[in-house]
Amino acid sequence: MSFQQLRSGINLAWDRLVNGWSDLYDKAAEAITEFIPHHDEQSTDKKRLSTQSNSWGVLAAEVFDDENQVIVHLEVPGMEADDFELKVINNTLIVKGHKQSSREHQQGRFHISERAYGIFERQIPLPEKIIGDNVSASYERGVLRVELPRVLPEQEKTTRIKVH
Repeated sequence: MSFQQLRSGINLAWDRLVNGWSDLYDKAAEAITEFIPHHDEQSTDKKRLSTQSNSWGVLAAEVFDDENQVIVHLEVPGMEADDFELKVINNTLIVKGHKQSSREHQQGRFHISERAYGIFERQIPLPEKIIGDNVSASYERGVLRVELPRVLPEQEKTTRIKVH
């Protein structure tokens, strides 16, 4: 095998790897959520650690509908119902939250402490027009459930406009 063949093989492998990651990103782009760490102005250690950590995550979501509504399930464990802010803008459900969770346990000689803090926002495109006034949401066992009543054809209003 010549050096040129080896170089060509490495370039081909690299191109396939880049294309694979690009395809994966395109397919999962709507599920990727940015977490913005909460900074304490006086703690430079927190700032240093948060800039070194990965600030992206995936919040799994399901969107399905029946005759009268669109239902969204979003997996966000370790939160309370009051930690969420929900909005519907046009045909998009916007879920914002502030996550603060901590867990400690001891295993043998080791004391393990895990903490997650940050603000996140997820935008979920909705398949139908929604009646914004009657949206309801509940949070139980790490799953946020949002029920969005669909605008039915007979509920759509038509306004006639006179031309002067």
